[in-house]
Amino acid sequence: MKKTLIAAATLGSLVFTPQLLADQEHYVNLLLGGRAMGMGGAYTAISDDPAGLFYNPAGIVYAHSANLSASVNAFRYSSKTYERVLSGGIDWSRESSGLVPNYFGVTQPFGPFTVGFSYAVTDSSEEDQAQTFKNLNNGVEVFTINVNESNSVNKIGPSIAYQANENFAIGLTLYLHMRDSKTIVNQYVQLPNNTTAGAPNNKTEWINTYSKNKEYGVTPKLGVIWSPTDKLALAATYSQNFVINSSGYSQQTCLASYGNAAVGTNGYNKFCDPAIAYAQQSAGETSNTHSEDPFELRFGSAYFATNSLLLSADLSYHSEVSGKLSVVNFAGGAEYYTSPELAIRAGIFSNMSNAPTPTTSNTSEKVDYFGGAFSLTRFNKNSSVSGGINFQYGTGTSSAVASGRIVDVSSLDMTFFLSTAYSY
Repeated sequence: MKKTLIAAATLGSLVFTPQLLADQEHYVNLLLGGRAMGMGGAYTAISDDPAGLFYNPAGIVYAHSANLSASVNAFRYSSKTYERVLSGGIDWSRESSGLVPNYFGVTQPFGPFTVGFSYAVTDSSEEDQAQTFKNLNNGVEVFTINVNESNSVNKIGPSIAYQANENFAIGLTLYLHMRDSKTIVNQYVQLPNNTTAGAPNNKTEWINTYSKNKEYGVTPKLGVIWSPTDKLALAATYSQNFVINSSGYSQQTCLASYGNAAVGTNGYNKFCDPAIAYAQQSAGETSNTHSEDPFELRFGSAYFATNSLLLSADLSYHSEVSGKLSVVNFAGGAEYYTSPELAIRAGIFSNMSNAPTPTTSNTSEKVDYFGGAFSLTRFNKNSSVSGGINFQYGTGTSSAVASGRIVDVSSLDMTFFLSTAYSY
């Protein structure tokens, strides 16, 4: 997709890619399921409730009865700051927030088999932002940027698991994959009056970029759990997303209040094509232009130390594909029952970037995250309510927002969640 250049000489060559917060460089954008969220996603070797349909379908055979689980509400807040990217050393910050229908799942046992159905939102962002900067360095009078972006990745589908014996189970989930994203960026620059003889005054430049993308596919996930002892469980899963159909549309419009100016004339770069006097417009549709998705191998262990204490750990590997590096992430979690009615959960996890290291000749953004989780769960006879928080903080570099420069980036992501579960 074509990039947008804004007032290159005056604003430090600020650029934007069409998808701003849509994040395909990380694989842990949202943790799912109330119990799993509280344990930092270290859930592969547990998975004995409806969240197991997503983490490891083999685990659902160990549920004591039919279960229904839903994350009633998840409020997600994200912020990202590009340091000293604007002229004069000014930072540029973006924020996104919104409610996310995080997860829903239901399981039902039938002898040695257990079947289930689940709906998961694995990524979601909403940005509606308007910013104006005045009197920037080099005399720029007004720079305004308006951004409206939405992005969501949804998975929905059935699962089945089989308990071969007391120590071993195998399961399969088949998700329908749906991704939908849309971005609108409006940018306006008012340049200072030019005192050069014959040069036009009151220069303004405006650019609008619009893009939308949809894709559909399937995501099978195969999982196994083995319990060599009563206290220890070991597990593994394999999954990969296969995009069957994708489509996109992009449109870009430029308009300048002056014409016949080549790049560099009178000390300013014109982001509209210098060969065009005043305006230009481009639009196009694409089909089946998606990038290849990696496969994921995930390994987990769970140690039931006492009747009150459970410890778990996960290690995941995403393969290298065209344009994306291989990634290894870890997660660790703990669950402690202070009483039969109250459980405390906590966890840590990583969320590493698959992007290449940014250089002045390679446009990319690489931010590695580390995060934590905490939750409390209150139990009644057949139901439970959980509330908690996930957060992750990352730092890195980017060459995607400043042409010819590499800038420092810091980012924070927080999710507040409320989850319920019911056994029937």
